[in-house]
Amino acid sequence: MKFQKFFSIFKINFQGFTILEASLVLAIMAIFFAMGFTSTEILSYIRLNSDVAGVYQVIKKAQSLSLSPRLFGSERICGYGIKILGDKKTYQIIKIATSGNVSDPCDLSARPRESVINEYKLRDGNEFTTSSQNKGFIYTSPYLEVKSAIVNFPFNIEIINKNLNKTATITVNNFGYVEIKR
Repeated sequence: MKFQKFFSIFKINFQGFTILEASLVLAIMAIFFAMGFTSTEILSYIRLNSDVAGVYQVIKKAQSLSLSPRLFGSERICGYGIKILGDKKTYQIIKIATSGNVSDPCDLSARPRESVINEYKLRDGNEFTTSSQNKGFIYTSPYLEVKSAIVNFPFNIEIINKNLNKTATITVNNFGYVEIKR
């Protein structure tokens, strides 16, 4: 009671919005919100940026897996990396390892084998460019050197959105630094 008397001196009105005014504002906001999320251009940008973030996270996961020790059971691990398959949509985290007693598991004479740790796919409308296909690189364990048998560095992964015709590039240099260009 004292609170209302205090503010009645200053002639402050305690009236709020009516239900009609509040529902009108909510209806207008819903219309603008629906228009924004059904726009194919906005959805395409969201898909492209989401896939770029996903590939970046997979690269960082391969990098962190490579910090593990080289010897795991009977396996000698050369490193972990990323491989882009030829279907323009699929990419994998791979492990390169040898079995047996070899001094360098990355040596080709030890016949290292590749095993898939996890496989991912790009969203609809996005694909890897032809320059990124059938390529891959590994972070060698435990020093995080980047190696690739196929390409020279820097290693570029290009993702194109077919609807927007926009390309995003993820670049990995030979020291493992990852950079995103949109």
